Amino acid sequence: MLDRIEDEAAWTDVLPDGIELALCALGTTIRRAGSRAAFRLVDRDAVLAFARAARARGAKRFGLVSSIGAGHPGAAFYLRTKHEAEQGVLALGFARVVIVRPSFIDDAGTREEFRPLERLSLPLARLLLPPRGKTADWAPVSPAAIAGCLVDRCLSALPGVHVVENREILAWLQP
Repeated sequence: MLDRIEDEAAWTDVLPDGIELALCALGTTIRRAGSRAAFRLVDRDAVLAFARAARARGAKRFGLVSSIGAGHPGAAFYLRTKHEAEQGVLALGFARVVIVRPSFIDDAGTREEFRPLERLSLPLARLLLPPRGKTADWAPVSPAAIAGCLVDRCLSALPGVHVVENREILAWLQP
């Protein structure tokens, strides 16, 4: 069990030696975290501690769930924090990094945490943002699609950095 998720040593203690691939979907909300500082502790510091520990344990590939819009360092606090996490992971020298940037995560109401704004906006987003055409950049995407696409792209033999935007996550679902 991890007492301090932002502590690299804690992650190193729970990760086995010789891992090939590490996947990270750590994240919270500012509301749930309680403050911007606590949010940053999870969405940047813990992500980077996990990535450093994975690299120390031998991981050559790393997959990260980030957020649509995280590619811009001058963005709002939430996206800037995601961007900082992405940049920190890239600086660690993994042979392959896959970053997926989903839009709305459509959990079909299964999330334990009640998020009123999300519960109101998702049905509207499903209606107004179909997963094809111009709206695919913003269309809601399922956790299963995000995870499946992340794993699939991480297992590819191609080295380098691969950023997968929402449209590509949705396309991964297509036969």
